[in-house]
Amino acid sequence: MGKLSAAQKEKRDFRKSKAWEKFRHLVYVAQSGIDIITHKKLYSGCNCHHCDLREKNYKKIDDISRFCMLNKKTHELVHWIFPYYDKDPAVIDRLITVLENMKRCSND
Repeated sequence: MGKLSAAQKEKRDFRKSKAWEKFRHLVYVAQSGIDIITHKKLYSGCNCHHCDLREKNYKKIDDISRFCMLNKKTHELVHWIFPYYDKDPAVIDRLITVLENMKRCSND
């Protein structure tokens, strides 16, 4: 892994702050300790996901609706698929088609 940029260091330091820790706990409690996508219990190491990806708003923690708690794999999936979805929202429909076919093939 390479050297952290100044912005990455600033984010890392912010995530260590008492304000972030308190806010993260509020989001966790608001979601009843459940990953909002999978509806599975949040595991140790879960992520408080910023829905606003703009750097200038990274430390803006005044609106709980702009965050959600996700387990690590769910968080990775969301970040992986977002660039595709951002350019072509129909990617979700195509993903559903593949998942439905997997379900059909696995259950026939």
